[in-house]
Amino acid sequence: MNWTLLKNSLLLSALTAFVAVALGLLSALFVNAVEWRWRRCLVAVAVLGLALPPFLVADCWLLLFEQFDWSRQWGPMSLGVRDEGVRQLILCCEAAWILALMFWPISLVLILGAWQRLEPGQLECEPRLVGWPLIRWLLIPTARDALTQAGVITFVLALNNFAVPALLQVKVFPAEVWVSFNTTFDYAAAMRLSWPLVLAPLLMLFWLRRRDIAWPRLYGVMPARTFRRQLGAAWFKAAGLAAVASLCLSVAVPLVKLCSSERTWMEFVPALRAGKAAVISSAGLAAGSAVLVVVVALVTWRWPIAPVTWLPFLVPGVLLGIALIVVFNRWPLSAFYQSIGIVLLAWSVRYLAVGWNTVAHALRSVDGDLTDAARLEGASAWQLLRYVHWPQVALQVAAAWYLTYLFCLWDAETLILIMPPGAETLSLRVFNFLHYGHNPQVNALCLVLLMLAIAPLCVFTLLGARPARRTHNTMPNWGSALRFMESLPADSAAHCDHEPARMVAQASCLWSRTGILPVNAGWKPAPGVWNAGWKPALHDRQDACPTIARFMEGLHSVFSGHWGHEPGPAGSGAAVPAACAGVSPATNSGARRPSGRRDACPTAASESTVRRRLARPAFGLAALLWTLTGCGPGTSPNEAAVESRLFNRVRVIGTRGAGLGEFNKPRSVAVDSQDNLYVVDMTGRVQKFSSEGTFLSFWQMPQTDKGKPKGMCRDEKGDIVVLEPHYSRVNHFTPGGKLVAQWGAPGTNSGELAFPRSVVMNSRGDVFVSEYGLTERVQQFTARGGKLIRFLGRGGTG
Repeated sequence: MNWTLLKNSLLLSALTAFVAVALGLLSALFVNAVEWRWRRCLVAVAVLGLALPPFLVADCWLLLFEQFDWSRQWGPMSLGVRDEGVRQLILCCEAAWILALMFWPISLVLILGAWQRLEPGQLECEPRLVGWPLIRWLLIPTARDALTQAGVITFVLALNNFAVPALLQVKVFPAEVWVSFNTTFDYAAAMRLSWPLVLAPLLMLFWLRRRDIAWPRLYGVMPARTFRRQLGAAWFKAAGLAAVASLCLSVAVPLVKLCSSERTWMEFVPALRAGKAAVISSAGLAAGSAVLVVVVALVTWRWPIAPVTWLPFLVPGVLLGIALIVVFNRWPLSAFYQSIGIVLLAWSVRYLAVGWNTVAHALRSVDGDLTDAARLEGASAWQLLRYVHWPQVALQVAAAWYLTYLFCLWDAETLILIMPPGAETLSLRVFNFLHYGHNPQVNALCLVLLMLAIAPLCVFTLLGARPARRTHNTMPNWGSALRFMESLPADSAAHCDHEPARMVAQASCLWSRTGILPVNAGWKPAPGVWNAGWKPALHDRQDACPTIARFMEGLHSVFSGHWGHEPGPAGSGAAVPAACAGVSPATNSGARRPSGRRDACPTAASESTVRRRLARPAFGLAALLWTLTGCGPGTSPNEAAVESRLFNRVRVIGTRGAGLGEFNKPRSVAVDSQDNLYVVDMTGRVQKFSSEGTFLSFWQMPQTDKGKPKGMCRDEKGDIVVLEPHYSRVNHFTPGGKLVAQWGAPGTNSGELAFPRSVVMNSRGDVFVSEYGLTERVQQFTARGGKLIRFLGRGGTG
């Protein structure tokens, strides 16, 4: 057990949970005391803050923290820190603040849900229960379970968060698992190190299994004026200040800082052009994964797998990536592992809980009477979903797709270890840029990501604004049937011999008379409706519930007619569609009526239309399978000719791994005087290959805790120069791997180094070192850093 990691992880999670619950409680006091219109807007803005990408919020606050001297001295970009313990404590506080601003809406929603059980009589019977006594003796006890649930959920989410601690270089379990596995590729060691990250979600799921979560309603029983009066003016103003500050700090500040920066718009077009492939990959892979999640949910929503789906969502995505490497990075499955299929699988498994639980909840809430009627009419599983369930759950399924799409669009940690070649996403590029300090490019890419997030909403809005096109081939219109039913006596439906047809006829008569459908009421109208004598016009009833109206229009003709089957004998159910449509079977020829409308019952032509509609999912599934099997790497040999003025062939050496001759994200290369090749990668080692690509030897860099080496060249003596950006130093190794020189001092003054990135030599042996982050400059030194000659670019403040 690494006690330092455990201490930092628990401290970070506890601070995050405390601050998030405090902000949520104060904000809930204010939100519950305002009218429902303002309450709806405030909750929507708070949820928007929960949906923002984590690296956008982290990037904003990293820039704000850099404005303070203490952050420049102890923060993630600090140089020459003497007391690492103090630095980790400060970084923990910064990370906890950022995570609290991301997770406080969870506490707000749960507390509002708990307080909706309050009734006005509880406040009116104790008029002196005002201010702090009200909060202490009534509100907090009422929301005790919600406060506990919010604290536990926030604690687990903060414990398993990867992006924010990794960007701030806080030594916690998720970040260290990633660093350790990147260095050693040791699966067993990574799993042993990460067992607390799996145990915490399991304990939380076990604890929550029998506890109900009260979700808030915008229209509560407690009047806002009554609650505001009992809360008192002082507490109302203080809570309002806390709520507005929380919304501004978590939502307004990141968005305003992103959009108001002139450098963001200057870098927008170049970043978009450079990341065009990443934009396509992000949108396509996120949309495809969301579709897969929804399809799986529609197929398996009856299965009792809800708790199992939450575990991949709650554990760090890095662990899921390691598990996928263990399973698929082997010969029989290597083609799939190196294709985009691994991305779709990883995102589908990780975010299945979001889409599956949303879809399952929607399908479990459908009207059981309509389902039973459709089954009695002989509806198949596909017909039941398409014509009965889908009109009722379409919006919820679309919401499930969109939430899954958002999560996939923001995800970087799941793919950071398994990203296949040529499929880099914008979120992963943003994470890498933030790790190296490219803030203007990060802002531009975040703007692109927000546009991709809004794009589906625009598409949904445009599709929803289009007028519905209804033909007799796709969805038969029962407007004439309803008008016919209006002319029947109240008990006319009882004369239908066919039981399913009688039930539908009863429902149609009830719809025509009352404007409502009987739901779980034995097909009888609600007494209040009959007593009120409410009989609106037919077009008003159709507008009031278009989904149910379309269902009632098409149910009987679709399921009883069986798409073009011949009518049965008299008195059978096959003759009912024509009779209910107000025509006889003999006249059901599809000819136009005087009103210009066709028959309600489908003709033989509708069969081909339905078949074409049923074939679309099959063609889509076939195209998806073809894509997954065809996106693997080519089977070309390791060497090929190339048309170039400088080269005549290209050779590929090495494979992915941590063994000898294998690479884990190669970072820099160099060539010595004997044409031997030197490669440094994320494992922190330098490997030597012959000119033919044969592995010769390797050596390990002395320190890799802060970061890995990057930047190599050959000096005037034939030695290999290796930079260590996070240690601000330059190393000279002999071709055999012996360290013969090391120079460089951390700082931003002239002659000091602040995150050196690349190094080259001129013919006189002078060394040119470029830096990024705190400084943007190139410094020229004499051989082995003996003396600073000059520098180009912008220096720092010391």
